[in-house]
Amino acid sequence: MRPTVTILLILARLLGVLQLVVGLAMWFGALPHAAAFHTMAGSLFVLVLWIIAVIALFALSSRGVALVALLWGGLVLWLGMAQTTLLAGSAHWAIRLAHLLVGIAAIGLAESLGKAVRSHWAVRGTAAALLLCAIGAGRAHAQRPACSESPREPLTMIDVPGTPFQALPTADGCWVFASLPRTTLGFPAGIAVLRREKGTLTLARVERVGGNPTGMALTHDGRTLIVAAGARIAFLSVARLEAGERGAVLGYLDEPGTLGRIYASTTRDDKFAFVADERAQTITVVDLAKAFATEFSASSIVGKIPTGVLPISVTLSDDDKIMYATSERASPAMSWPADCKREGAAADTARVNAQGAIHLVDVDRARTDPAHAVIASVPAGCSAVRLVVSPDGGRAYVTARNSDALMVFDTRALRSDPAHALVARVPVGTAPVGVAVVDGGRKVIVTNSNRFAGSANDRQTLTVVDASRVREGAAAIMGSIPAGAFPREMRVTADGRALIVTNFASSQIELIDLARLPIEPFKR
Repeated sequence: MRPTVTILLILARLLGVLQLVVGLAMWFGALPHAAAFHTMAGSLFVLVLWIIAVIALFALSSRGVALVALLWGGLVLWLGMAQTTLLAGSAHWAIRLAHLLVGIAAIGLAESLGKAVRSHWAVRGTAAALLLCAIGAGRAHAQRPACSESPREPLTMIDVPGTPFQALPTADGCWVFASLPRTTLGFPAGIAVLRREKGTLTLARVERVGGNPTGMALTHDGRTLIVAAGARIAFLSVARLEAGERGAVLGYLDEPGTLGRIYASTTRDDKFAFVADERAQTITVVDLAKAFATEFSASSIVGKIPTGVLPISVTLSDDDKIMYATSERASPAMSWPADCKREGAAADTARVNAQGAIHLVDVDRARTDPAHAVIASVPAGCSAVRLVVSPDGGRAYVTARNSDALMVFDTRALRSDPAHALVARVPVGTAPVGVAVVDGGRKVIVTNSNRFAGSANDRQTLTVVDASRVREGAAAIMGSIPAGAFPREMRVTADGRALIVTNFASSQIELIDLARLPIEPFKR
C-alpha cells in the first residue's frame, strides 16, 4: 500500500504544479486555448486527491482531514467547472483568485494526507507480509525455520565493518541488528543488518544512520527499531531493514544540547520509550504515538527523569511497573560517600567518587510526571553500568565495572528494604560491562571488557556464574568463555538457543551455542 500512496503523492505533486503553471498562463493570456486541457488535468488531480483521502480514511485513526479533503475536492471540481459563469465582467478576477487559492489548498491537503499515510504504512505496512509469512509457516509447520537452528559451532566469530556496540536479534530470530558508532565504509556510523540462518550469522548490509548509534530497542510489535544516537533518537523501519529497501530511516528526534544518548527501552504497549542521556544525567521519556504523528518532533518528549552521573541501563520489570535505571556515580546532590577510585587508574587507590546507583522509577508516574518518578536510589558498586532482571523478576544483576564485580539484588527488597537489598557480590574479570541471564535463569554471563587497558588485538573472556551459588562469591564461577577485544553487550535470541556478543574493539560479533557453552577454566 505504501508504494501506491507514494506514486499517488508524486502524481498529485506533478498535476498540482502543472495546474498552477497552466492556470497562471491562461490568466495572463499566454495560453488562451488551454481551458479544455486545464479542466481535464484538474479533474484528474481531484480524482487523485479523492483516492488518497479514501485510503487515509481507512488507514488513519484520525479521519477529519480525510473527510475535509473529500469535500474540498468537490469544491475544486465545482469551482473549476462553474467559474466562467460567476461574476462575469470586471469582478471576475476575484473568482480566478478564489480558484487559485482553493487549488493551492487542495495541493496542500494531498501532500499532508499522503505523508501521513506513508508514515503510517512505514510502521504498520508489513501486515500483508506477516500474513504471507504466517501462511507459509502454516504450510511448513513441521519444519523448523533455518533461522531458528542452533549455532553450527559452539563459538563463531563474525567480522563486521566497524565497532559493534549492541546487537539485537528480532523476535523471530532471523535477523540481528548491530549498532556501529564507527564504520570502515566511508561513512561515520550505521546499523549492520545480519541474517541468521543455518546456524550462523551473515552480514547482509549496513544502513547509514546519523549521529552516534549505540543502544537500541525493538518495539514489541517488531516494526520499529529505536536507536540512541548521541544528541538524536533514530527511528528505523524493521521491514525495510530486513528487505534492504530505501528509506529505512523513518526520521530523527533531535534535541539541542550535549546529551550522549546511549541506551533505550520501550513499554510493552509500545506507547512510551525511555532513552538514557549519559551526558545530561537524565532519562528522556518519549510519547511514541505523538512522535510518529508529528514526524518525530521534540514536542513528543514528555519530560526528563533525573538520575545520577552517567546513566546507562533503562530496564523495565515484566509488569512495566518499575524501571531499573543505573548510573555510574550517584549525583553529588545525594551526598553519598566517596567509596570508589578513579576508573582505569589501577595504581591510584585514592577514593574520590561515590558508588554507582540503581534508580527505581515508577513507570506510571514517568508517563505524566517524569521529574518526580524516581522513588528510590540504591548503591550498586563502583561504576554500575548494565542491569538485567532474572526470568522470575526476583533478582537484578548489575555489572559494577570499577569494582570488577557482579552485584546481585533482591528486586522486592529494592522497593521495601533498600538497605538490605544486596544479595551477593561475585568477583569477575576486569571492568565487566555486559550481562545476560541464560538457561532459564540458572546461569549468568558477564563480559570482562578490560576497556581501559586493552587494545584491538586484546582477547578477553566472558565469565559464567552459577546463579544458585552467587552467595558463595567466587565459588559461584563456573569458568570462562573466549571473547574478542572489549566484549561489550550481549543478547539471547528469543528461542533461547544462542547468545550474541559484541566485541567492540576487535570489530567482531560472537555467536555462542547455549546448549554447548565452550567453558574453559576461569580467567580474570
